[in-house]
Amino acid sequence: MHSQLARLPSYFKYLTSLIIALASLWFFILPGITASWYIATDKGLNSSADSAFLWNRHPAISKQYAKYCRERIDSEVAASLTVDQLEATEWPLFGSVFYLWATENMQSSWEKNPSLSNQAPAIYAREAIDSAKDLVLDPNHAKWVIDHYGKDQYLEHDNVFYRMLCMQAIISHHNLTGETKHLPFLRDQVSKFTAELEASPHGLLDDYPHQCYPTDVLAAIDAIKRADPILGSDHSEFIKRAQRGFTGKLAAPNGLPAYSANKNTGYRLDDSRGCSNSYMTTAAVTLWPAKAAQWYQTYRKDYWQAGWFASGFREFPHDQGYDYYQDIDSGPVLHGLGTAATAFGMGAARANGDYGTAGSLAYQMIAASWPLPNGQLKFPQLFSKPEHSRHLGEVGILYQLSHTPPANMNYNQTSKTSWSVYAMLAGYFILGLPLLYISWRLIRKK
Repeated sequence: MHSQLARLPSYFKYLTSLIIALASLWFFILPGITASWYIATDKGLNSSADSAFLWNRHPAISKQYAKYCRERIDSEVAASLTVDQLEATEWPLFGSVFYLWATENMQSSWEKNPSLSNQAPAIYAREAIDSAKDLVLDPNHAKWVIDHYGKDQYLEHDNVFYRMLCMQAIISHHNLTGETKHLPFLRDQVSKFTAELEASPHGLLDDYPHQCYPTDVLAAIDAIKRADPILGSDHSEFIKRAQRGFTGKLAAPNGLPAYSANKNTGYRLDDSRGCSNSYMTTAAVTLWPAKAAQWYQTYRKDYWQAGWFASGFREFPHDQGYDYYQDIDSGPVLHGLGTAATAFGMGAARANGDYGTAGSLAYQMIAASWPLPNGQLKFPQLFSKPEHSRHLGEVGILYQLSHTPPANMNYNQTSKTSWSVYAMLAGYFILGLPLLYISWRLIRKK
């Protein structure tokens, strides 16, 4: 017994050394090597090629996302949320649609090039595809908009954000699975939205009572266009007219759509902002190609900020607005750069063929993503709201990387690597190597 006790500290020493070494490798050294490898070799980050980072991470995140959706639906936590808990109510649905959009884009790429994966995304990710759709359509997850509009009215008028997400989820799910169960609901919503927008004085509707965000109206128009091939309908003339909600007095002085507006008077309440521009210039490409190209060029000119340490899209135009700011849509604004504007700017750049800008943003994104060996992107998880939408950042990245522009859109191929990329990559090894050294010293110590 005495001899066993005498040897016990040695066992602790070796066990502690092993734990420290594994922690160093798992959390720092391997993520640093992984991020460095993709930045150096992934041609899909700054060209029309498919991104290896996207295709390697999607299967693991799909498994995690399916589990998250099922747990959240079964918990019924959404039934207890209030209209003031915007992150808890909006983000789970928005994240689920991001996931479905990314998977739908990837399926289209796979059908053109099956060598991208042993199985089609629609097959290996089927559980997550179903679960994401189920979360969006789950009655408990409509509780906060029912509180706004009432149980009998929340699917009848306005309520653009929620109804748009329902339409988009059904469209993507149908395109991936062929399921027709929800098509009557889709047809009903497309018909109602079209009639409402046609009847509205200025082509806009409210997200919530007295809150109109043109970005979400544009996303609803996009859903109507995407639904046409499924429903056998033709809203092309309506879509041409629908551009009225984003031009004229509803546009900012630089011609970009307003961040917020009054649907009744047709006046903008807030000029254009980066968080909305990044999405608008992505979705508008397939709606109004000529206008979208004009919007993106203006956005790139007035909002792009290339610094020696970091680059990205500003939340407010140069020499306007705040350099330090935060709200639920923009996220933290630091030295002018908007978190949401920059994150979703990568998708906007890819959708508009600006692969140089997309590459510069992708390098920063991958360096900061903290890619763990199990497929998780740890920093985006931490930046999301873990108790309600822990995978929002991850599926948002998948969505951004899944964009490919229409043919003949490829005007900028020059990507720049900012110093923040090198600093973040170095940080993995600066934190990890001392831990390995401590582990080695514990073994060597007599």
